Amino acid sequence: MSRGRLFGWSRADRRQTGATSDPQAPKRLTIAATIATLLLLLPAPALAATFIGEPTYNVDDWFEYEGYTEALVLNLAAEWDSDSDFEGVVVTDQQAMKVTQLGSETCQILDWDGGCTIAQLTYLVNVTLSWAENSTQYVNDTLNMSISYDATHYKARSNAGWEKLDATTLTETRFSGGGEDNFLEQELRVVTLIRRVGDWPDRIELGSAWDVEETETVSITTRTRENRALWSESVSNFSSTEQVAYRATGESLVHYGIANEKDHDTLVIERTYLTENITHRDYFRHEGFLARTETWRNETLTLSATLVDYRYYETEPHAYTSTSNWLLPTLFVGLLTIGVIGAGAAYLTFTSVPKSQSLLARTAELDDDGTDDGTEADTENGTEDTDGSPASADELDES
Repeated sequence: MSRGRLFGWSRADRRQTGATSDPQAPKRLTIAATIATLLLLLPAPALAATFIGEPTYNVDDWFEYEGYTEALVLNLAAEWDSDSDFEGVVVTDQQAMKVTQLGSETCQILDWDGGCTIAQLTYLVNVTLSWAENSTQYVNDTLNMSISYDATHYKARSNAGWEKLDATTLTETRFSGGGEDNFLEQELRVVTLIRRVGDWPDRIELGSAWDVEETETVSITTRTRENRALWSESVSNFSSTEQVAYRATGESLVHYGIANEKDHDTLVIERTYLTENITHRDYFRHEGFLARTETWRNETLTLSATLVDYRYYETEPHAYTSTSNWLLPTLFVGLLTIGVIGAGAAYLTFTSVPKSQSLLARTAELDDDGTDDGTEADTENGTEDTDGSPASADELDES
């Protein structure tokens, strides 16, 4: 676990410094040019990942990815960017997104009933949000937020068509003001069931291309409470069907480490959701596990996460071994949860932490149409609100 100002956003980060003159610059440029010429004479290393194999996971294999905290901080900062008094978000503690293989067992996913490979995903980040002095009713004009994520991922063995993610995000917000300490909690549980239909290639290599019809069925349960009082709960459900195009577009060397001194040889697979204009670029090592993932929305990069550490016992004896069925998709639905996490964090601060009203007054919880009628059923969209605070598909996508 890391501590300190690991990553943050503030308005001061936008300042840019000008160039300075340096009498030694011509000499250094000459040396650099000489080194560059010598490097060009060296043979270039060949990229190994011209195809992707099928990974063989053992129990307790694990993979750690960095990049989720940066995306989350920027997401949170954007929510208050229009507030001139808002000064920024500072990370005080974090644990990387970690995927741990748990083996296999029988499971049921929609109409699939059979063996499944199982993995656990965990993530934690603590942040402090701050405003200009005396611009809020918070003590020191700050509030502290802790966001933890725990999910179990199921994937049908010997078949690429079924996948399930049962994920819970717990957001805790603490602040002082009005003569007392306040503690707000939101528990967001999202169960996603996926069915894919399509013709997958027998071997994934450079130039491979295939299309899949993907149907998602999602159930969302949101629970909130203040200062350890009774929980307030809402439930919503929705489903969607999307055409997804897969393309093996090229080879790439993914650098990582403190000084980018390490690298992964990868094959890049692009997944494009045609109607949403969203593209995921997934970089696979030749063993078949994910080394990097990027999310692009309307040609804007919204997430970039890189494998920075892992334990993979492919060639070592182990007590129990579980083999994945087919590498695509492996843990995508679990690794692309930053929007859901951000939705939970933004929900708490906007609905339960009024900045300019009494700290003890609860803000009105509005429906999508701007009404405050408490309970409303929306049968057309397949959602049901039990306390007037739904977490809709649109809200999750926009986060």
